[in-house]
Amino acid sequence: MRKFMVTLTLPVYFSEEFVRLIPEQRAMIVRLLTEGKLASFSLSMERSHGWMVANADSVQKVEALLDTFPMIDFFEYEIAELAMYDVQHMGMPQVMLN
Repeated sequence: MRKFMVTLTLPVYFSEEFVRLIPEQRAMIVRLLTEGKLASFSLSMERSHGWMVANADSVQKVEALLDTFPMIDFFEYEIAELAMYDVQHMGMPQVMLN
């Protein structure tokens, strides 16, 4: 499975329809993270850009995944295949014996 960085550019102004779709989009992101189709998702503080790492076999599969997003009509995106993707382990907290 290959990894792809997806950079999202969100609209400057959020329409009522955009705001209405936020809960559905957020639920989809959580589901895709749980299923392992996404490795991560981040949103800038000013909510103008988002970044996600997708697990897929090809750019076309990532595009097909993005096409299922409820908010697909409201953002532009760029996809880049990653050569490496290192993350901090987020498992169980380390036990500290005092």
